[in-house]
Parts: sequence; structure tokens; C-alpha cells
Amino acid sequence: MTVKEALETASRKLKKNNIENSINEAKYLLKYLLKKDDVFFITDLNYELTDDEINEYEKLINKRCSHVPFSYITGIKEFMGLDFYVDEETLIPRPETEIIVEYMIEHFKAIPMDILEIGVGSGCISISIAKCLENVNILGVDINEKALVTANKNIKEHNVQDRVKFIKSDIYENVEGKFDVIISNPPYIRKDIIDTLEDDVKKYEPILALDGGEDGLYFYREIIRNASKYLNKGGYIIFEIGYDQGEEVKDLLIQNNFADIEIIKDLAGFDRTVAGRLKLLK
Repeated sequence: MTVKEALETASRKLKKNNIENSINEAKYLLKYLLKKDDVFFITDLNYELTDDEINEYEKLINKRCSHVPFSYITGIKEFMGLDFYVDEETLIPRPETEIIVEYMIEHFKAIPMDILEIGVGSGCISISIAKCLENVNILGVDINEKALVTANKNIKEHNVQDRVKFIKSDIYENVEGKFDVIISNPPYIRKDIIDTLEDDVKKYEPILALDGGEDGLYFYREIIRNASKYLNKGGYIIFEIGYDQGEEVKDLLIQNNFADIEIIKDLAGFDRTVAGRLKLLK
């Protein structure tokens, strides 16, 4: 079987199983398997695959047909131009989450800072900030020990062990000291919405990283309620939010002595990030 034949067969199978962009997905999975670049798929479509390559490719395609997310099949997801290890214990990084990192770069470049991240998952936010900003020390926490294994693997991969540390903690449970910024992409999907999500998400991504309680705001309340105990005077809090949660999270911040609140939209025009500053008490 040639590369061209394998791609055509795989694409048809993926499309039959309701995988969008089936042609590209077929190509990316074969590219991953063969470790070839894009030029190969232009100039070598008549390359004959070995029996082992055909068998392995079929296994990959079957996984994707079962709606196992592409990133869990390959074990890698790109974020902020960096590759991160991911698995089914960690949420797959999304492009919209890059807004948090971009906000940090824009507002705090060259400023020495102590940062707390709550709910690190794969560690992509903290590690990306550390790669982009030299004068930061970051403590990240997560309740999921298995996720922390992957996150610590990413710390080593990106060589930021000197400025990033991840520990197990249920929100602030094992956190000591004060910070200049608290950042978090907490679970924010309403409990009754989870069953309506795409199979790729609800069947494979960790429920711990999705379920935000009855109204999706549980973790925002918990983080904001005690934030002043862990923030330095004038410290900031920065959240990723659901597309319809901007005003609600803003109100929670106002009720808990935060000011200068910004709601930042993503490229699709939806509310995606909320940032606020703890008021300086007179």
C-alpha cells in the first residue's frame, strides 16, 4: 500500500466516523507515525509502506475513529510555540488559554514576580510564562497527582526547574507565602452541560478539569474568596473563563475587594479571560 492509498483509505474511514477535517487528520497521524515532514507528503506519495507501518497506522486511525483526541494519541500538544506532553490525566491545552500568557507578557515584562497557578494540568501556562519572562518564580498546584507527573515531566523538558515548582494541593491547602499574581484556568463547565460536549472531550478529557459545579462558578468562588490571604498588596488575579461567564466572575471579584477589572475577548469575540487587581486598603 502506498502513502497515497493509505491516506485515502484512512480519510474515508475517519469521515465515516464523523471526524472533521478527515483528510488532514489522516495525514497528521501518518506524519506522526513515519516521522516525515510535509515535503515527503508532496514528493513521496508513492512510497510503499511496510506491513508494520500499515498495521500501526490502522491502530492510530482506529483510535481516532473512537474519538480519542489527536493529542492523546501522539502524547504531544503545541502551546505558545512549545511542545508539551499530555495524557488523559491532563486537559489538552487550547489556543484561547494562551491569552493568559500573553497578558502576563504584556503587563509584567521585566518585573520580578512571584506567581501562583491553581490547577496546573500539563503545566503549559506556568512553563510558558517562565520561558517568556525571566524574572519570575512560579508555584503551581494541582489536586491530581497523576497530572503532576506529566507537568513535572514538562518542567524538565523545558528546563525551567530553577523557576517553576509544582506540588499537590487542593486549591490553597498546601500553599504558603504570598504572591504578586494568582493565575488559574479552573474547571468551569456547568455540571449539566458536560454530557452535551463532544465525545472527544466528555469521554477522554479528565472530568476533574471540566466540572465547575452546578453553575460553573464553584472554583472561581473558592479561589477568589481566599485570594487576599495569598496576594501581596495590589496583587493581580487572572482567570480563563467560559464564553458567557465574564460578568459573573467580574461581580465575584468586585464583591471581594478587587478593582481595575478587565474582561478580555478571544479571537472569536467571546469573553475568555478576566483580570483584576486587589485594592490597596487605606
